Amino acid sequence: MLKSILDSIVVNFRCNECTLWVQENNIEITSTAGSTLTLNVHCPHCSKVTLVKAEVNNIDLWNIAPDGSNLWEIKQKLWEKLAQMKQHIHANMWPTINDKEITDMRLKLKNENISAADLFGN
Repeated sequence: MLKSILDSIVVNFRCNECTLWVQENNIEITSTAGSTLTLNVHCPHCSKVTLVKAEVNNIDLWNIAPDGSNLWEIKQKLWEKLAQMKQHIHANMWPTINDKEITDMRLKLKNENISAADLFGN
């Protein structure tokens, strides 16, 4: 199952910064918790690192088509379930900050002689 997730990322993932493809050796699994995987995807072209969370779900085909429906109907129902999962994931995504925004903020803090610790009260 892990191999199929990595293969899916290689086939479907494009860097948010430069929109180029990555390879399997650019993917680092950073943690697993239950059915959730956390991965870092390193773009070999622009060096951007993207955090990816993958959720593994089992789909019981007998509950989708208990009446022995044909494969076309099962495929349609699977696509509907996947679309629902995709909508749920997109609805719960956090906004991303690109590398340029982080660098700009670091420079502004440096120019104002403020550290990140000052912002968080440490």
